[in-house]
Order: sequence, then C-alpha cells, then structure tokens
Amino acid sequence: MLANANVILPSAVFAETSGTWVNAEGRWQSVAGAAKPAGEARPAWKILRVLGNLLGLAGFEYVSSGGSA
Repeated sequence: MLANANVILPSAVFAETSGTWVNAEGRWQSVAGAAKPAGEARPAWKILRVLGNLLGLAGFEYVSSGGSA
C-alpha cells in the first residue's frame, strides 16, 4: 500500500467498531465493539467525521455511533 497510496487512514475492522444498524424489520440495533482497535486504528465513522469537519461539510457532527447527532 505504501508504494501506491498518498494517504493511509488506519480504520478499525467491523468487529472492533461499535455501531447502529437498521434490521430487516426496520428496528435500530446498537452493538458495542468486540475488541479494541489495534495501534492507531480508529472506527471509520470517526475518520469520516474528522474529514467532514475539516472540509466544513454539514452532517458530520456525530459524537458517538449511537444513531443520533
């Protein structure tokens, strides 16, 4: 990756990330991460939140993965 990328953002894998999903019945389900992310990895939603804030975009005010801003 280092030979081909200008920037590498260390994103945690799904099992290391808490989150909220909508199931087939339309109900919100929140889950905690099963393990702590390795090294400097962060949940993808946190990486996207910071990028959105740096670019001054609306809709990136989340402080948790609990489903509401």
